[in-house]
Amino acid sequence: MVYINQHDYPHLLYICNSGDPDEEKHYRTTFPMSACGICSTVMLVDRLTDASDFGVVEALELNYQCGANHAPGTDYKVYAPAICERFGLRYVTTNDIEEVRRCLRTGGCVVANSGEDREGYKSVFSQWGHYFVVISEEEDGRFCVLDPDLEPGKFDAPETSGKVEVRGKFCLCSGEVLIRDCDNRDPGFFCFWRK
Repeated sequence: MVYINQHDYPHLLYICNSGDPDEEKHYRTTFPMSACGICSTVMLVDRLTDASDFGVVEALELNYQCGANHAPGTDYKVYAPAICERFGLRYVTTNDIEEVRRCLRTGGCVVANSGEDREGYKSVFSQWGHYFVVISEEEDGRFCVLDPDLEPGKFDAPETSGKVEVRGKFCLCSGEVLIRDCDNRDPGFFCFWRK
């Protein structure tokens, strides 16, 4: 199983917010800043297909081809159909954690759309918005996540401490953490399966 960390590609440029190219702050960003959606896509495709030659450069090219870079970051509402067409997958969007569970239990894989910090809530996976991949539900009910923004100490802040257990490249969190982190995004989850 491949794991992709966006911080491993500081040399790659990600041109996003192409719908407003005068917005220089977001127009020319780096992979470590904005490519969580690109990296999540490579992990998703690896998990569900035999396309072992699909890497970050190919995922970036697909993103540009379909126009998922028109806003800051990656627009998965645009990207998901292109991914499915290219790799023979199907997907649905949801905000329901039970749908996420059903997807995982039936051989699927989920891209979570985590929101930013907001009044009364400190986001666990990101302070500004983030995509990551949910690959399974463990026997204890926690979800196993591949986070492309994983760095040492990421979950050590007082507000997030104890909410995620890191085991190498895998992160384990409760359904409560997952749904709360994504509840200000619509959709919060993109559920993918093989056709």
